[in-house]
Amino acid sequence: MFQYIYPLGYLHFIDLILFLLIITSQRSVIFLDINTISLTSLTLEDLHLSHLLPNYTIKFDRNGTVADNIYKYLSSRQGFIQHKRHIKAPKDKVNSYQQTFRELVLKGAPIVLFFSSFSPKVTNPKVTNQQLLPDMGDLLTLVHLHLLAKEVRSFYDYGFRFIIGYRGYLYQPILRWDIETVDQTFTILHELIKHAERITGVRNIIEFVDFVELTKREGDYFESQWEAEKTKVRNLYLDDDEYMERKISGWLRDFKQSINPIDFSDTKDFHSYMLNQAFSIRALKQVQFRGGEKDSGICNSLPPSVQTSVRGLDPELSIQLNPYFRYHAHQRLLGLNQLTGKWETFKWIEKAHVAEPITTNEYNYPFYYKI
Repeated sequence: MFQYIYPLGYLHFIDLILFLLIITSQRSVIFLDINTISLTSLTLEDLHLSHLLPNYTIKFDRNGTVADNIYKYLSSRQGFIQHKRHIKAPKDKVNSYQQTFRELVLKGAPIVLFFSSFSPKVTNPKVTNQQLLPDMGDLLTLVHLHLLAKEVRSFYDYGFRFIIGYRGYLYQPILRWDIETVDQTFTILHELIKHAERITGVRNIIEFVDFVELTKREGDYFESQWEAEKTKVRNLYLDDDEYMERKISGWLRDFKQSINPIDFSDTKDFHSYMLNQAFSIRALKQVQFRGGEKDSGICNSLPPSVQTSVRGLDPELSIQLNPYFRYHAHQRLLGLNQLTGKWETFKWIEKAHVAEPITTNEYNYPFYYKI
């Protein structure tokens, strides 16, 4: 049979082409790996958090009670554990919290902190580029709360955890998310808890509940208190009360920067609509802590819980929801600064030209960005 003999140089050329194709293919795979991560394999070191672990260590005062040490720990390290904008609480408020912790410890009961937070991201496309679902910012927040609880549990055997009132359904009429987005966010947050548990090595720390459902469980009496408080807030604002005017104006400013204006193109008297929403949310904040027939706020249907705040500027015990970056996760996108190795929140309009999306094997949207 006739066989053609290729010149040696030609064969070398073919080998070179094949080699380059293989390398190009491998580089393509490597590139995809670099820009796609798996949440199931993440560690604290991967999250750039391992060097911060000493900040979670309690300085246990052996002359104090366990209850006093827990309260002192949660009220320490402003900007990391205690909210960075925490104001000095009145003495009676401090005494009330300390007494509550002492009673729980004396009973050998688990300590449960309740606060409300978490929702889909804000809808202003200049801020989030219409990426509304939970991302690395939410995961880092959950990891932080797990690490706090893990430290308390290291010296209190009867349990410590958080119950969080999910605010997605509460803010849905204002941010105009579709109900599927609100539902999906709630589902993903539960999934991210599982990842936070694996990363931190501690379980049963966080339980999400629907904040709107809690208000319904409180019944007609709570509803009547809420309505009465709305009237009070409205009257104070219209009477030019300095404190209430500042609170309402600040809320209006923040939310007008958060919404997508297109969603309100058919809304008549937009300012009045938003003003009424502000009165309602402000009133709910007031009765959340002291409403209901038992005068214990919104938690009557839950296990015995200690109400806390994640806002600062409140007299309540206030927790820093995330010490790694400035804003809450729903308010901004999240980037990992390639020069500093630190997490930063940003508006899409500020970093769109340099933001490189990082996706996950679990979710089909950008989970964070390299910036």
